[in-house]
Amino acid sequence: IRVYLPCNTLTNLCAVNIGANNLVTIGATVFEQFATGLAGTLTVVLIMRICDRQYAATQFSVFTSLIMLTRALVGPIANLVLPIGGWDLYFTLSIMFIALTSLSLQTQTMRNMLEDRAST
Repeated sequence: IRVYLPCNTLTNLCAVNIGANNLVTIGATVFEQFATGLAGTLTVVLIMRICDRQYAATQFSVFTSLIMLTRALVGPIANLVLPIGGWDLYFTLSIMFIALTSLSLQTQTMRNMLEDRAST
């Protein structure tokens, strides 16, 4: 999460400031694909850390479906935000949402890891 957040934030900032520069567009696209790969890997790691070994298959399925649910919700939200503030507002809101979500997940994961180490 520590690597993904700056990558995604930088990608969104590039998308806000692209204008007509093709080189920046290509760089932002490549960097976004890299950040997406990191996000996928980190999501699987996070889900595997959360799942209980006894119920891993069921919990993994539920958590994965919840992640797919967020994809279905982003489209209608973007449809509401774009007419109001354009792409600048959309990417600014996405930066703030990703930052808050990532930091809260990281904090909770670190707490759980510290509690597990203290109990053993």
